[in-house]
Amino acid sequence: MYDRFPQLSGNALKLIAAVSMVLDHVGVIFFPRAALFRILGRLAFPIFAFMIAEGCRFTRSKLRYFGLIAALALLCQSVYTVAMKSADMCILVSFSLSVPVIYALQFFKKCLSEPDCPMGRCFVSALALLFSVLAVYLISRVVVLDYGFWGCMC
Repeated sequence: MYDRFPQLSGNALKLIAAVSMVLDHVGVIFFPRAALFRILGRLAFPIFAFMIAEGCRFTRSKLRYFGLIAALALLCQSVYTVAMKSADMCILVSFSLSVPVIYALQFFKKCLSEPDCPMGRCFVSALALLFSVLAVYLISRVVVLDYGFWGCMC
């Protein structure tokens, strides 16, 4: 039944998300009253969030991946702040806050799936997950994140 549908590659998903994002930005800048642009643009966030999660899952260097996303967030946030004259955070800041939460969740899940995992390691992994979620929540209360706390959790 499902063989009739073509498989979408990661690059095809990125292209769909990028086109959706451009439509959203064109709508904001040139057609602020046209809801269709904003509706189509809303597809970008969940696709990019999925791609960030996949990047966390398949990367060989977790620290390097996090550094890359955080550096890109810093660069884009600088441009965003100057261009929009706003202190609101761009979406890449939300994604860079999500990456440590994803890593903590992976660590916790791995610990739970191992039958002979030491209790101390499970406790540390649970604390890491709790701390990362709490840190994102507190940050979301101080600065305006794109899509807020729940966007990071997505």
